[in-house]
Amino acid sequence: QDLIVEGRLSAYFVDADLKVCFTAPLDVRAKRVCEREDKSIELAKEEILSREESEALRYMDIHNIDIRNMDIYDLIINTDSFKPESIAEIILTTINQIETKDFLM
Repeated sequence: QDLIVEGRLSAYFVDADLKVCFTAPLDVRAKRVCEREDKSIELAKEEILSREESEALRYMDIHNIDIRNMDIYDLIINTDSFKPESIAEIILTTINQIETKDFLM
């Protein structure tokens, strides 16, 4: 059954054919937060870093998961480097390679 599951910990708890992590530089994430929530870049950066640290400690404490370790992901995409359409194409191409077993193992 085709299903997309999204969440910070989903890669650790869902047996998926493809595990994708989306990331972006701090400045880009802060700018996106500013535009969405009408706050300063400095405040957005502080809140992002504070939340990341808090979540890292909590996930380690509760689940023994190092959220900063990207080894669990099959694909890591910097969303600042590509347009949304290109990101979709990257994912679809990767899924096609998995389905046709055209990948390295």
